Amino acid sequence: MRAKQLDGLVSWSTLSSHLVRFFRTYPVDQDTRMRETFFASTEGRLLGFGLALTGLMLLAFGIGWVVFPDSVLTYAAMTGLNLVVGRAAGVSFGYASGLGHAQVIPFNMLVETFKVLLLSPLCVLSWR
Repeated sequence: MRAKQLDGLVSWSTLSSHLVRFFRTYPVDQDTRMRETFFASTEGRLLGFGLALTGLMLLAFGIGWVVFPDSVLTYAAMTGLNLVVGRAAGVSFGYASGLGHAQVIPFNMLVETFKVLLLSPLCVLSWR
């Protein structure tokens, strides 16, 4: 019953012509132009580098999860606390978990570096 009511309101040929007109307004090469302008700036390249490093870190967490599940859980929790709560929470959790200075400080510095490489370019690019 509902389909018959809608058939009277919208014709399929009108709908298809609107869709064709909508998709023709966006050129195909717009994606390549955006990519070229994105990586043309220093901030865009920094953001790409930060995303690549974050992807490598997630890949390392995935491989480590299979090989050393208990250790990776500690580092993942330390990373999550550092990202969500802050630096002090990540460092405190690392020390409370029994990790030493040699593991806690460099790992938290690495997470802070990723935060800077991701958030700073986003802030600069959002103001442009």
